[in-house]
Formats: sequence, structure tokens, C-alpha cells
Amino acid sequence: SPTEKAEIDYNSPNLNQAGTQSLIDSIYEHILTICSIPNRVGGSGGDNGIAVVYRNGWESASTVAKGTELTFKQSERKFLRKVLRICRMMRGMELEVSDIDIRFTRRNYENIGEKANVLNMMLDNPKIHPLLAFIHCGMFADPQHDYKLSAEYYEQTKADQLSELEAEEALLTARARLTANQDEEETDKPEEPTENGGEA
Repeated sequence: SPTEKAEIDYNSPNLNQAGTQSLIDSIYEHILTICSIPNRVGGSGGDNGIAVVYRNGWESASTVAKGTELTFKQSERKFLRKVLRICRMMRGMELEVSDIDIRFTRRNYENIGEKANVLNMMLDNPKIHPLLAFIHCGMFADPQHDYKLSAEYYEQTKADQLSELEAEEALLTARARLTANQDEEETDKPEEPTENGGEA
């Protein structure tokens, strides 16, 4: 209307190269955060492995991956049901889906020293079964298989050590008998006559 005046402003911000690059970097960082994708930005030289994992988004990516694994497990179980049905029909194999453990091998190398310490602590505890130590320490992708392999290795090593100990004991016994026989021969040997014809 003639009594009311309208104001129209036209903004034309100047966007130089530095501003454009800052905007691109900001958008890129937001995309990485939303998608839980780790970035590759380096930090200070004093950062340790754990600080880098948490600062650069690797822990967030791992959390998202754990959630995604559930979807893969569901599809894998459907596949296993079909495969096991075929095995029962063709070969009479009595194996259920619950007998198969689906595992994902991700970052088993992370904090390997701490996981090894946890494993040693649990193995030293007489109230904890060794298989539980292998399962909960987080070092192994297939803890049951690795526990069985380690147990066989331990038994074989113990048997080898026992065989070596028995061989050493047998050798010491043989040496002791040989020494005893030599002492008896020396004792039973007749004394040589003296020059006067008598016994020494």
C-alpha cells in the first residue's frame, strides 16, 4: 500500500577459495559423522592407539558394524537352514543351526597386550574354565577351535617334556649302574703279589 514501505535487501557474500574449502571440509566432516565413517586426519604425536581410535571415529564405526552384523547373522542362518536341510536329505547329517556359531573377524589385533593379560589372569584363576578364558578375552575369532588346538599343543608339549625327563633319568640310572659295576670289579680284583712272594 502507499502508506507501507517494503524493504528489499540483496545479499551477495563473497566466497573465496579459503571459504569454499572450509565449507567443503565442514560438510565432509559432517557426512563422516552421520555415516560413522572414520576419518584419516592425523593428530598430535603423543596420541596412543586408543586415543586415535576414539578421536578419529573408529570406535563409532565399530559400534555401527556390530549392529550391522545382526543383519548378516539373520541372512546367514536362513542360508544355513537350507544347506543343512539338503545335508539331512542327502547324507542324513544330524546338525542343527544352533550347533553352528556365526562369528565375524574384526580388529582381533586391537589391544592385543591387554587381551593377553586378561587371558593369563583368567587362566591363572582356578575357578574359571580355560575355555571361558579363551571365549571372553577377545583375542580369538574362533575361541573353541583355538582352545582345542592350544590344549592339544599343551598336552603334546607336556608329553615331550615327560619323555625327555624319562630319557634323562634312564641315562642317569644307566651311568650309575655302570659306575657301580666298575667299583665292584675294582673291589673284587685280586691283589698283586709283592716281590717277596707274599700278598701285598
